[in-house]
Amino acid sequence: TGYSYTTLQQFASASDILDLTARDVTGDGKAEIIVRGTLHASAPKDAGGGTVDREVVLIFQVQGESLKRIFAAEVGRAIGANKVTGAVTYAAGGKVTDIELGPGKFTGWTDKTYPFNQDISAVGGYEPLILPISSNKAVRYKWNGTAFAK
Repeated sequence: TGYSYTTLQQFASASDILDLTARDVTGDGKAEIIVRGTLHASAPKDAGGGTVDREVVLIFQVQGESLKRIFAAEVGRAIGANKVTGAVTYAAGGKVTDIELGPGKFTGWTDKTYPFNQDISAVGGYEPLILPISSNKAVRYKWNGTAFAK
């Protein structure tokens, strides 16, 4: 019954938005907007230089006449042909949908050649990518009424 919009200025171009879906993940009967996209940054020299492409998932909720980001996570990272992908699943937890982030797989890199450390907390507002070599096997986030929390 209203009109709301947001700009996704964290993405360099429209082609960086990989997927956009609407789904009720908070159990309020209204669909949230789930955006999957790629962010680009300069890679550190000790990681080989070039560009780091970070795949992220963002979830927005309509609140009044605005959209508020209620969840963000990194789910993949690549430099050139080398990449690591994590797993993201939406699991029914009753009326609400839980979000589960888990380890994925390396392509090109190995546990010995991967140039980054496992982040243990959110970086830049994004929940960390869970690496295949992480001691964390999966992390589940539950809706607490205002945000998704561990």
